[in-house]
Amino acid sequence: MIQPYLDMVETEGETSLLYFGGRFSHAVRRNAMLVEGAGEPEQGNDHGELRVPEPDQLALAERVLGEFPEVLYARVDLVRLADGAPALIEVELTEPYLFLRYAPGAAADLARALAGAL
Repeated sequence: MIQPYLDMVETEGETSLLYFGGRFSHAVRRNAMLVEGAGEPEQGNDHGELRVPEPDQLALAERVLGEFPEVLYARVDLVRLADGAPALIEVELTEPYLFLRYAPGAAADLARALAGAL
């Protein structure tokens, strides 16, 4: 994977929107954290805070996921560009970290999506 450097990932973090069975479950804002001994910021998978995404972020995530209608679970990672527009930086479809501990109903949402797929 190749991604351009975006300084807002370090300064503002990114917003991860989680979907189970095509339905929005929850969102987490991930902030860059300093890795001990490395001296450089790194996105930690389990370092974030639960948040409510803005309507434009939901719209972008759902437009992107419209390209993958049969996906059981997905994580859509977004940032805000300097002009305020949301921008897609990554879509995780095979091994996403799902941030289940941040949203009390998220594990049940995932279980329902799994049961529905069976």
